[in-house]
Amino acid sequence: MRSLSASQTLLEMYEHAHALTVHVSAPFTLSIHTRGKRKSGEEFPMRVFVLNISDDAQQQAALLVFAEDLTSTLQREARLRVSYTAAQVCHLGLVCVNASSVVELFSEQATAMFGYF
Repeated sequence: MRSLSASQTLLEMYEHAHALTVHVSAPFTLSIHTRGKRKSGEEFPMRVFVLNISDDAQQQAALLVFAEDLTSTLQREARLRVSYTAAQVCHLGLVCVNASSVVELFSEQATAMFGYF
C-alpha cells in the first residue's frame, strides 16, 4: 500500500486501500476498515469514520473524519478467542460469573456435570 498525502481525497484513499470493509448508513455515515501506515513504514489495522454534517436546509455543511487504530482491539479479541477455546476444551467444568453474579460462560463440561443450563 502506498502512502497517502494530505491532499488526496477520501475517494482516492478508498480506491488504493486493501483489505477494505465499508459500511454506509443514513443519512451519510461511512465506516471503512482498512490498513494505515505509520511514519516508520509499519502497517496497522484501522477504522475510518466519515460523518456528513448537514445544516437545517439539508445542505452539506462539513465532513467529520475520525481514524481509530484497531491494533489493541484486535489483539484483545484474539486473546479472548484463545481463552474461550481453552475453556471449551479443558476437561474441567467451567462456570464464569461477573460481579453481579450473572453467568457469563458455562462450558460444555459443566453442562455434562450438572445436567442443565
